[in-house]
Amino acid sequence: MDEIYAKAQRRRAAKKAGVPQVGIVFVYKGKVFIDGTPVIEAEGYAHFKIHAHDHYEYWEQLRGMGAVPTDVEYDEVPRGRVVYDTQTCKYTLFLDRCILKNKKLVSRIMAQMSLPFETEASTDSHYRCPVCLRRAAAQ
Repeated sequence: MDEIYAKAQRRRAAKKAGVPQVGIVFVYKGKVFIDGTPVIEAEGYAHFKIHAHDHYEYWEQLRGMGAVPTDVEYDEVPRGRVVYDTQTCKYTLFLDRCILKNKKLVSRIMAQMSLPFETEASTDSHYRCPVCLRRAAAQ
């Protein structure tokens, strides 16, 4: 239990100090939900620093807390992920198009995750909500 508390304290201190985070994002009915890890504590995966948890796990936590409805599945909601490339020393914010088209929302996510201005925002086939999937199928 002491280890969990210490880790939470380190994360709060890193966020307060403006250390960028990697992590996962959901946007449900205009509300932003972020589960992040300061890049200095992130897991290595190939030449990337990533957040250890996945969207399914985090969505289940949000459901358990009553923050989101229990009858909505995680892949029905616009979502995304931030990774850090250790070779290029750059962050990439992969987002569903429904989020990406809202520049104020993207800026809010970047600010909450303390991401540098030069962070690249992009789409990814993993992060497409049903609305975006229907649009893609219609094209």
